[in-house]
Amino acid sequence: MSANDDFYRNFEKKRKYRKEYVESLRKEGTNIRGMFFNEEFYEKIRNETRNWQDITRDYANAAVLIPVGSWAFSEALSFPDFDISMLGIGNHRFFLFHSAAAAWALKTLYEANFETFPKEESFANRVIRKIFGVAAASSAFAIGCHLTIDVFQPKSVVFPGIGTLVDGTLVDDNIWLFGNAIYCFKVADHLYALALGDDYQRVKGFVKDHFIEPFLVVNK
Repeated sequence: MSANDDFYRNFEKKRKYRKEYVESLRKEGTNIRGMFFNEEFYEKIRNETRNWQDITRDYANAAVLIPVGSWAFSEALSFPDFDISMLGIGNHRFFLFHSAAAAWALKTLYEANFETFPKEESFANRVIRKIFGVAAASSAFAIGCHLTIDVFQPKSVVFPGIGTLVDGTLVDDNIWLFGNAIYCFKVADHLYALALGDDYQRVKGFVKDHFIEPFLVVNK
């Protein structure tokens, strides 16, 4: 048995002990009764006990997944412009790079490896699945943002052999960019849902309450 096997076995053992301990605290908290305080006080304790596990899990998810998502977003945001270094400035906005092809590839790879998982999934596999899912989703979202920005920066999309779809207008190019951006956003939402599962809606609310709304208040 390798040192890594010993590490993960000990980690799982400690994690199981903590889970059992936390569960016992939860049961005690949700069933608390007493005579020293009024019933409203005990009801508040019961309600807070029901919520604290979700809150703790939200912060734990945020501590890992927000940095991962931010890093993936920043790295993928410039991906469509990789055509400049690959094909030269004359082929900038090459159709394959300025499309949802990369987002589709991320979706396909993630679904092939992580869409189905065992009911009793190990902690390590669950963490890996969430990290890769959030990274892939954030990358797809970043590509969608780039394509949306390009809609407002006039330049035709380059298609091999024909140059542009319709000569003399950028309407067709903008439709191409915007349509592919919408698909990227759809892929991002799908991958976030796959990666986070039942936590998805709660994580969205957590990010909104702790990051988006405070940012909007500061910038008013």
